[in-house]
Amino acid sequence: MTEGEGVPGDPRRLLREAEARRRLDYLVGRAAMAPSPYNTQPWRFRSRDPEVVDLQWDPRRHLREADPDRRLLYAALGAALENLLIAARDLGYEPGLEWFPEGEEGSTVARVRLGEPGPLPEPDPRVDLQVRRRTGRGAMLGPVEMAVGKAVEGLDLGEVALDWIPAEARRELGRIAGEAASRQWGHPAFRRELVAWLRDDRAALDEQRDGVALTHLKRLPAAAARALRQAILHVPGPFDPGRRSTRRLFRSPAAIALSTPGDGPQWWTATGRAYQRLGLQLALAGLDLSPEAILTNDAEARRRTAAILGREHPQLVARVGRTLSARPTPRRRLHRVLNPPAPDFPLYPRAD
Repeated sequence: MTEGEGVPGDPRRLLREAEARRRLDYLVGRAAMAPSPYNTQPWRFRSRDPEVVDLQWDPRRHLREADPDRRLLYAALGAALENLLIAARDLGYEPGLEWFPEGEEGSTVARVRLGEPGPLPEPDPRVDLQVRRRTGRGAMLGPVEMAVGKAVEGLDLGEVALDWIPAEARRELGRIAGEAASRQWGHPAFRRELVAWLRDDRAALDEQRDGVALTHLKRLPAAAARALRQAILHVPGPFDPGRRSTRRLFRSPAAIALSTPGDGPQWWTATGRAYQRLGLQLALAGLDLSPEAILTNDAEARRRTAAILGREHPQLVARVGRTLSARPTPRRRLHRVLNPPAPDFPLYPRAD
């Protein structure tokens, strides 16, 4: 067996030998497994040459009320980029990156050039976890200390700082999160935006392949779904998430914070890459991450969070623990993500 061939039957050999467009399909499919707020999947990939692909943000999937600065949007794109790079390196590529080729105000976050492949490396177990990893929701179980130590030992997050939040600070951050969540919930525009991304039930979520399910039920009668939506919009009190936000951090077995030296799109993207890298490492140890985005997305909460953490630019706080198994959240079809048809970019159009 020659260097770079891998073991007999290694499916990565087929991907290396495949048509370049098929290989790009695979890499973008892996990238699109990244987490995003409300499962909006705010990325799109443009490629005139299948050896080069642009990662862009989709303005139609920007949460203008929940994420006015686009902090979470860029973090989601950073997570998608990290997935793509991990999958490409698993095939023996060392991609080149050009950041913000149109400037930070443009829609293109990164241009990825695959280049020539080198020897096929040992399989990266994180590639399989890209599909199976999920965002933890609800209560988290511990203990996590030994598993965490093993998972993050020697983990390189670049310029993104990782802090483990002590129990007393978690309690104070829980109070801040609860207040901010209630304050946000009080805005009708925020609730309207949320309702727009709610799918009636699991069947509707599987069909539409984005957003989040209104209920865990496989099927919810249409009349019941309409009633719930109207209640959220017009009788918001019983659905106020403030107490739940507080309890989640109070009761979490562990929590982390990611901070950066500066602020802005490049740092938000770097945070997303670090978050995904950390999430995959923790998944190897059977642990889940669950972001508490309100702490850094609400201006007042972020100011108070920065004071507690002693960091000028906290970007994301997340709980760490074990959650009960849940189905992976569905993702949009590849042709909706890679070169979707558009008047000014009609490449590779594909029918549903």
